[in-house]
Amino acid sequence: MNGSDTASEVARAIVAALGWNSSSDDRKAALSYLESVKAGDVRVLASTSFLLVKKDWPSEVRLHAFKLLQHLVRLRWDELSSEERREFAKVSIDLMNEIANSFEEWALKSQTAALVAEIVRREGVSLWQELVPSLISISNSGPTHAEMVCMMLRWLPEDITVHNEDLEGERRRLLLRGLTESLPEILPLLYTLLERHFGAAMTEAGRQQIDIAKQHAATVTATLNAITAYVEWAPLPYLAKYGTIHGCGFLLSSPDFRVHACEFFKLVSSRKRPADADSDYDSAIHSILVILMNVSTDFLNISESGSGIMNDSDFEFAECICESLVSLGSTNLQCITGDNEILSQYLHKLELIRLIASFKPVIAVTKVSERVSMIIKSLLLAPLPSQNLATLESMQLAVDNVVAAVFDGSNDTGSGSDAQLASCRILEGLLQQLLSLNWTEPELVELLGHYFEVLGPFLKYHPDAVGSVINKLFELLNSLPIVMKDPSISGARHARLHICTSFVRLAKTADTSLLPHMKGIADTVSYLQKEGKLLRGEHNLFGETFLIMASAAGPQQQQEVMTWLLEPLSHQWTQLEWQNAYLSDPGGLIKLCGETQFMWSLFHTVTFFEKALKRSGVRKSSVNNNDSTASSVPHPLASHLPWMLPPLLKLLRAIHSLWSPPVTQMLPGEIKAAMAMSDVERTTLLGESNPKMPKGGINFADGIPAHMKDGNAEPNETDIRNWLKGIRDSGYNVLGLSTTVGESFFRCTDVEAVDLALMENISSMEFRHIRQLVHSVLLPLVKNCPSDLWDMWLKRLLYPLLVYSHQALRCSWSALLEEGRAKVPDLCGVIGGPDLKVEVMEEKLLRFLTREICTLLSVLGSPGLNSGLHSEQLPTDSDVLSSSVVGFLLKNKDIAVPLLHMCLDAFTWTDGEAMVKVTSFCGAIVSLAISTNNIELRQFVCKDLFSAIIQGLALESNASSSSNLVGLCCEIFVSFCKQDPAPRQILLSLPCIGPQDLLAFEEALGKTSSPKEQKQLMKSLLLVGTANQLKALAIQRSLNLITNVVARPRSTLPPSDSRTDDGSAIGLAAIM
Repeated sequence: MNGSDTASEVARAIVAALGWNSSSDDRKAALSYLESVKAGDVRVLASTSFLLVKKDWPSEVRLHAFKLLQHLVRLRWDELSSEERREFAKVSIDLMNEIANSFEEWALKSQTAALVAEIVRREGVSLWQELVPSLISISNSGPTHAEMVCMMLRWLPEDITVHNEDLEGERRRLLLRGLTESLPEILPLLYTLLERHFGAAMTEAGRQQIDIAKQHAATVTATLNAITAYVEWAPLPYLAKYGTIHGCGFLLSSPDFRVHACEFFKLVSSRKRPADADSDYDSAIHSILVILMNVSTDFLNISESGSGIMNDSDFEFAECICESLVSLGSTNLQCITGDNEILSQYLHKLELIRLIASFKPVIAVTKVSERVSMIIKSLLLAPLPSQNLATLESMQLAVDNVVAAVFDGSNDTGSGSDAQLASCRILEGLLQQLLSLNWTEPELVELLGHYFEVLGPFLKYHPDAVGSVINKLFELLNSLPIVMKDPSISGARHARLHICTSFVRLAKTADTSLLPHMKGIADTVSYLQKEGKLLRGEHNLFGETFLIMASAAGPQQQQEVMTWLLEPLSHQWTQLEWQNAYLSDPGGLIKLCGETQFMWSLFHTVTFFEKALKRSGVRKSSVNNNDSTASSVPHPLASHLPWMLPPLLKLLRAIHSLWSPPVTQMLPGEIKAAMAMSDVERTTLLGESNPKMPKGGINFADGIPAHMKDGNAEPNETDIRNWLKGIRDSGYNVLGLSTTVGESFFRCTDVEAVDLALMENISSMEFRHIRQLVHSVLLPLVKNCPSDLWDMWLKRLLYPLLVYSHQALRCSWSALLEEGRAKVPDLCGVIGGPDLKVEVMEEKLLRFLTREICTLLSVLGSPGLNSGLHSEQLPTDSDVLSSSVVGFLLKNKDIAVPLLHMCLDAFTWTDGEAMVKVTSFCGAIVSLAISTNNIELRQFVCKDLFSAIIQGLALESNASSSSNLVGLCCEIFVSFCKQDPAPRQILLSLPCIGPQDLLAFEEALGKTSSPKEQKQLMKSLLLVGTANQLKALAIQRSLNLITNVVARPRSTLPPSDSRTDDGSAIGLAAIM
């Protein structure tokens, strides 16, 4: 029988053995015959099988023939001579070319690649090294050839790293070594193929060459599969050096390949850090971390913006990224914690866990619980668990996100309650493990407190466990020493504060679950305070806890708790003795700065007022459920403001007086020094990294600086600075929050006392302090002041602020623009240091204050405070002035002059953010001029404002506001060109505009009523009239051109549904 006859017999046997309609006897006979062929002459087996893999035979015959060849290589290879083995290998390589040229189905390509891989494994290193150049050459022949080479490269290491009984240990080691030595050829080849065929797939898809694009896409997939087979064992620095990490990172932005690419990062992130890891290894890990964080940022931005529809594929991808980030933190935390900025970014990106947990809650809860339990068990076995906390700390944020997502009340998975019940059972086990820990070291106690906090949303649904958690927190608090005689144990003080803060956070997240335990907590706190086992700052934190709990209980109980907490404070706070002794003159405040205990007692009182205001009032949920009841309930603090605010205003007035030159000259050195910026504030202004502060160092919360023994030492410069800053911060917040307590503040507070406290020394205040005053006090005051009290409050407070701030800003901006230095008039804040750093700080202080003042202008011009300007009916002048704060202010010339001059000057200041805010105020002025018959205002708008806007468009910094500015120009011209000649005159004064140009512009303007078209006409006129010298418009136009070309999302998330519905998908999405 010749070879072709044997091949025909074997083919018939294969068909009979695999045929579904073959009889049992025929199938048995066929299988018996095939076994005899496999066990027969090895050369006949080889030649017959090579004939049967040809294209002439059916697919099932060809696939079985490949299996016969693979059987020969695995089990009978040694029966062939050396020359025969070389020839066998050559024929197999040629077969790869032949299969590729014929565009065969995937299974045949895969079996051919697997055959070559088997040959290499059997023949060893020498054959492999000979084949590498041939494989590279084949891969250059086309996408299908490259695909088959990648398939072979995938099979080769996969069977080496997985136990294979057919491959002896020694030969496996030799082959693995040969592959490792060949990585400098393999990895660059894979990167080249990835880059080449991804680009080709996108190009061909864009040309609508779908079949060709599919071939290139298949090669990309095969290349990623091959890379995945190497990632588990190839040296990590090699993966970075030869572009593998970069290439896979790039494909994470491709909707078609991102899941395959993500598999690479999932595997590489789980690799344990070797003992001999060097800087190259750390650099590779860093590059992986950056890629994963960037991708998670992009995904979160898209999900939060709602610009794409999330489907299963999106969440599968996000889950893989999330798992990679967590694995990387568990296996290579050293590479992350060494850089504070990277660590902060990494922890923030773990927010991605929340997204996954909302989609697959039970899986997420199970995974984080198992990992935390495993880490805790390893810590318990460690001799010094406090030295191995980094991993457990990193998991705390993961638990936080998962618990918040599962129990946030908005999880809608179709079986939300079932998911929560299942999650509760899992978390119950984790909670019991945490409760059983008997840790007493401060760092361990603090971390344990963190974990109890993040379980708050779970406790809301599992109230039976709340009592155990409360008892455990008090146990942890009492395990820490309270006497701070040794600064070296200040970590214990920090841990105590954190445990007290845990009560606050649990009250917020566990909601009404804590209410049954309120009395028990209060009794324990009273006992600890009576026994001297609770510091004042710690007591304040418990007070805040009660405020939060009371707000959940309802208005009546909230009022009772507020009175219970505030009544003891009012006795000391309202006494005239301390006010007369310390606040009547500067000398008294100097004495107060030496009375450590009383100084910090006042601080705690003010901060508690702040917390009470923040935590009081009717909850939003209550307001939504019963609007009438909520509106009729008085604010729980309304009756307390009359005694709370007067001493605070005196205290703030005394502090402000320290900066007035006559007082500053007489101050002791430590107080003068305390009035300067801290190092932290300076470095923040300069954009430098903040100096590291020791854990448990100076902290406002307990009011006892670390260096003071029992809080009795003389305060130094740092203590006084912190006290001054703390009083200012909390005091301003108390005033600002008080303006939200209905109308009580405005009708019951002495406006003269407020004016003296805030504005008496406004001309001596530093820019940073004026900015804070505006932000925390004046903005809420303006927003909440009743219109019938504008004359009493706004006129009184805004006049001195606007007069001084306009003068100061104008001088500093002139100095910056003309001399290159802002020359901020701060006497104490900016002192010392290199000139360049001082200049940078001054400019930032100037810009920050400018933006805050302009924010105030924006609020003044907001629709809510100017309802008369937006009325559908034509209003009268009196209507406008009574319902528009801008109209009210401009009616008062003392305020109007600095206000309007500030607006005009702002157009010359090179600050884009400030310009955005000023533009909205100018819009209100224009609307006011249109709505009233005020001739002076109309002249200001038509001449001064119109001209200033055009001048402002000449600055590049105003590019982001250019559209609104052109809109204002157009509105002014359209509204007033028939009443006032100024707009025409200003346009004619432009260098390239003549009367005919203006006439043509007006004719075109008259032909359209579309504001958009009118604005475009104005923009074109201004560009032509200034020969494109208005840089804000020119830059914006170039930005728009660039945006139209390249501003496309890196990945579009609406995938599968939209692909099939409208049939209009383009690119790879249409073919995958």
